[in-house]
Amino acid sequence: MKNMIESGTSAAMASENVLADVDRRKQDRHIAMLRLAKIKAESGEGWGFIKNLSATGMMVEVHPNFELGDKVSALLTEDQELTGAVRWRKKALAGIEFSVRCHII
Repeated sequence: MKNMIESGTSAAMASENVLADVDRRKQDRHIAMLRLAKIKAESGEGWGFIKNLSATGMMVEVHPNFELGDKVSALLTEDQELTGAVRWRKKALAGIEFSVRCHII
């Protein structure tokens, strides 16, 4: 792996790339350090650890094997259940897009 000097990349160019990554997210993220939620889908149910949460979706480490497009619900508390669809998977991590914008507790 080349460093910035060997690759000809300036510090300014590197910081522009970092800013571009930061700007790609439109909603604020709320860090939920391994907040446990029950995740349910037609194919089954299991537990998930919520890594981050926004009004429009969440990233969760899921233990059931949900697939892209699966409709899921996440029970955060007895009174708060969020519904949505799996939009991406990377190993045990999944991105869930909520079907409606939610108010986060």
